[in-house]
Amino acid sequence: MHIHKPQISFPLPDPYLIFAALALVMMGFVFVFSTSTVVAESHFNDPYYFTVKHLIYAAMGVAAFVGCYITGPERLRRFSALALMICVILLALVYVPGVGLEVGGAMRWVRLGPWSFQPSELLKLVVPLYVAHALCNKGKVSPSLLKGILPILLFIAPSILLVLLQPDLGTVVVLVAVVFAMVWVTGVSWRVFFALAFGGGSLMVWQVLTHPYQFRRILAFLNPWADPQGISFHLIQSWMAIGSGGFWGQGLGNSKLKYFYLPQQYTDFIFAVICEEGGFVAALLLLLLLMVLAARCFRVAILHHDPFQRLLATGLSVSIIGQSLLNIGVVVGLLPTTGIPLPLVSFGGTSLLVTCVALGWLARMSSQV
Repeated sequence: MHIHKPQISFPLPDPYLIFAALALVMMGFVFVFSTSTVVAESHFNDPYYFTVKHLIYAAMGVAAFVGCYITGPERLRRFSALALMICVILLALVYVPGVGLEVGGAMRWVRLGPWSFQPSELLKLVVPLYVAHALCNKGKVSPSLLKGILPILLFIAPSILLVLLQPDLGTVVVLVAVVFAMVWVTGVSWRVFFALAFGGGSLMVWQVLTHPYQFRRILAFLNPWADPQGISFHLIQSWMAIGSGGFWGQGLGNSKLKYFYLPQQYTDFIFAVICEEGGFVAALLLLLLLMVLAARCFRVAILHHDPFQRLLATGLSVSIIGQSLLNIGVVVGLLPTTGIPLPLVSFGGTSLLVTCVALGWLARMSSQV
């Protein structure tokens, strides 16, 4: 008599998505190690300070990826409004003395003991989750402006405005792009979409005009050589790093610009050092990995049969890929300078963990396509 044991089947994720994500994390670890040792030695008397922290964040990110892949996003959708309200509270905490942490003139961090994190990064998960849940009513997408879209925009507006006040214009641009993309795929009319785009664009123009340093960044983008030692310093040093890399690069660890010439060399401007040390070859490899990741993420957004998960996949994909394009565009001078990390590659624990959670959900959804 044979006893048949029940076999537990579990859906398999997209292997190309997993490969691209892991390759980017590994590439990021190598270049965080290469670019951060000088700063770590100078500030903390430990050349491996940032490398060890990044390794811990990467391990936590892998665990978060696996956990989110196993659970999936469906169970959390009903808590999305509560999560958004918690994010608003956390964003307000950055202004509380002793809790909020100011770095580089911006109030973006909350300190809890020896650890600090950016509440604005959490919105890159919570906003797509809430918008996807709110737009889907009983399995059907509601593209109505007054009944479906406007109440959603009003509900998420406080969180975005708090990010704008930090100020963190780069994150706001990503969040606005996420919301617009999700609204667009619901099938709204051109008039509604352009009305929303006009409102969002007006908000951005107002922000730039009322903050002189952001207006100077626009001017520096238009004419970088007008102030090479001032507002354009980041961009010009980035160009020098990219140009000195050539085809094969200077070799791993041989960057000269990382010796306090290029600011934020292991965070926002890590792509410039990748170009300097790895040359055109390393830059092309990174871009190809991002293209693979983008193709597999948007594949989920296009092919998934469930309206909620299709919308969520759209928002998460635009968040990850849009932020990547924004970062690289800033580094190479195609966009005005703004502080935003390169997902999976730059040093930054909150950004890495949030991206791994998003990819865990996308991987789970990819197994259902």
